[in-house]
Amino acid sequence: MSSGDAAVDLLIKCGQPDWKESHREEFTDRLAPGLKQRTYVTVEEWTYNFGPQQLLRIVTLRNSVVTGIRTGQYGPLRTGEPAGPACDDRIISTGDTKGEVLAKCGEPFYRTSHDEELRNNSRRPVPGRSW
Repeated sequence: MSSGDAAVDLLIKCGQPDWKESHREEFTDRLAPGLKQRTYVTVEEWTYNFGPQQLLRIVTLRNSVVTGIRTGQYGPLRTGEPAGPACDDRIISTGDTKGEVLAKCGEPFYRTSHDEELRNNSRRPVPGRSW
């Protein structure tokens, strides 16, 4: 696998990842005064666990194209059992991906999720009109 590969090529070469996470990024370009263009990019991180003798491989895809590959910690045994002792700040670190935390600590007891949206209102107030 290498940068520039399509997701389908990655699947052919490496198979399905052990973990996937994704989010969407929005970019706004000002084309002219009062004219903007919004572009949305789907960003995915695929984590591959090749077992305890090899490092995890974390592949970043943007719009289904590989844009980065990095290594994580050594992978856990592929038995589905939690990987090691109680999970605390000696094991997990700020910046670990979801896949790395799952590899180090196993499945969580409880899961929750939420969506966030940040909007920038660029409308200018009209004199004499309140918003």
